[in-house]
Amino acid sequence: RTATSTTISSQLNCVGNVICSGSVAAPSFTSTSDEAIKENVQNASLEDCTRVLQDVDVKTYTRTDVLGQRIGFIAQDMQRHLPPDFANIMGMQYGDQPVLSLSYDRLVCVLWGACKALTARVDALELLTHP
Repeated sequence: RTATSTTISSQLNCVGNVICSGSVAAPSFTSTSDEAIKENVQNASLEDCTRVLQDVDVKTYTRTDVLGQRIGFIAQDMQRHLPPDFANIMGMQYGDQPVLSLSYDRLVCVLWGACKALTARVDALELLTHP
């Protein structure tokens, strides 16, 4: 459609990619995460999470396809430092040219793991200073 706005008031099911050249806004986004669809479940390495946090720097930049100053990551920086178990953070978008993409929502899991590791270190230090 070429209208400036379209309202869909029922469930929308898409098979395949959805490509949007503008912003997407919604009251919430959820990802399927039920244990019924997962196998070989293991705790992620907190050391790997911490290493990613330490090794990848947050950048500011201007994009060539969107106006305005931005904050975020460079996908290639993340790709160099992610362990193989974190592969679903990376993606590829195809258009005029293939470009790497990041699942920023999955980076919450990396931050969660790094926070758990740092919390354990703080707790251990507190035991040493306040036995």
